[in-house]
Amino acid sequence: MKNLSHLICSVALVSQLVCISSYGAPTSFNDMLDGIRGTFFKLAKENPAELVKFSLINQASQAAVKDAIRQAILDGATFDLSGKTFTNKQFKTLFIEERLFSKITKLKLLRAEFNHDLLLQLPISLVYLDLDFCNLNRKDVQRLTHLKNLSSLVLAINQIGDIGAQAIAQNLPLLVTLDMSSNGIGVGGARAIVQNLPGLTSLNMSYNEIGDEGAQVIAQNLKNLTSLVLVVNQIGDEGAHVIAQNLPLLATLDMGNNGIGVAGARAIAQNLPRLTSLNMSYNEIGDEGAQAIAQHLSHLTYLDLMSHEDEGLNEIGATGIEAITQNLPLLGTLSLGGNNIGIAEAQAIAQNLTQLTYLDLGDSRIGDAGAQAIAQNLPQLTFLNLESSEIGDAGAQAIGQLLSHLTTLKLGWNLIGVAGTQAIVQHMEHLTTLELNANTLEDAGAQAISQNAQRLTLLVYLNLNDTDITRTAQAMLKERLLNAEISF
Repeated sequence: MKNLSHLICSVALVSQLVCISSYGAPTSFNDMLDGIRGTFFKLAKENPAELVKFSLINQASQAAVKDAIRQAILDGATFDLSGKTFTNKQFKTLFIEERLFSKITKLKLLRAEFNHDLLLQLPISLVYLDLDFCNLNRKDVQRLTHLKNLSSLVLAINQIGDIGAQAIAQNLPLLVTLDMSSNGIGVGGARAIVQNLPGLTSLNMSYNEIGDEGAQVIAQNLKNLTSLVLVVNQIGDEGAHVIAQNLPLLATLDMGNNGIGVAGARAIAQNLPRLTSLNMSYNEIGDEGAQAIAQHLSHLTYLDLMSHEDEGLNEIGATGIEAITQNLPLLGTLSLGGNNIGIAEAQAIAQNLTQLTYLDLGDSRIGDAGAQAIAQNLPQLTFLNLESSEIGDAGAQAIGQLLSHLTTLKLGWNLIGVAGTQAIVQHMEHLTTLELNANTLEDAGAQAISQNAQRLTLLVYLNLNDTDITRTAQAMLKERLLNAEISF
């Protein structure tokens, strides 16, 4: 890609990326390129950590675009056409007539709109396919069964049910990564998956209806799993126990929002020593469950134990927090929002978990003192959520002055005024998301943001709902922050 470096630029917003003109149906590949001149063609180059997005500069010649696409194919790039609407003719032009595209190995069509019959025309060269949120049903997935080389498939948020799950499992034997979340799949679909895809290493079945029986089916048959995501599946301690006893290779486990209690948490902690990422949010594990996790899973780098405090879920307090801070020094991500966390707990987290880059303590009672402790001890944070945490200007000032690496800051529903707002916008040049909703900013706070607009060039989202800012001040902010979506 070195010889193409002058053609490539980073992209920040998906809305800026247009692959095919929504008007006019190109009749050839060159006509299609003419139709997108002056816009961006999006490519996403995949690496083990994330999808790094690139686009081709709109002044590039057609030949240069073709050369770049060929190089992208050689590099194993993902063609990301998410959110686009295709006519039959456009789809045919893109995937059938131009032989270049018959060599695509990775394709992303998240939220794309097209005639589902055209799935039959997808190139058999594909090894990765993302059809997230494409309104597919059980009949539509039958049109994917020719893609015998697929090793990774994302079908999240569709309507394929057990019959669709069975069709995928029986016809795509090389799959090792499968995301079937939110598809109305029950135990029957889970059983079809495990019977036909024993080589799976990563499975996401979140927001389905598999229950303890489905969890047992998965655990007893997919021994090679290293990543398992089962959020919202009505799984209790019994299902958690079976998973813990049968899947010793798991490094990532997400069991958020089920019905798991202390016994299930203890089983997971005692039997899955390889875990580095664990989500047990919105369950009922309490301090005792948190202690078991902390004492047995010292290699954790990611831990989510968020709670609905008013619903009595998790309710982790001083004892659980102490165990976490004393036993999990490798944590880079910690989410404890909604638990029983005050100033002392915030101070313990800040002073002991010095590797944190992501911290969520929303819906807590940490106040200015807790915010100051976080700011003074965790300068490397890039994400911080302290919504509804009794923080005023003093806490906001400490955050603004000391946490210069933050890209996301959520401080809604606090007690922050003009002084706190000014400290934030004067010192945080890396922010892409800033939420100050339900604070007392008024027009003076809007003025402080506007005056520092030149420092907020990376900002793409600003939440100022319920801040008593007048329409005149709102118009001023929109004029100064042209690249940001602002919510009033």
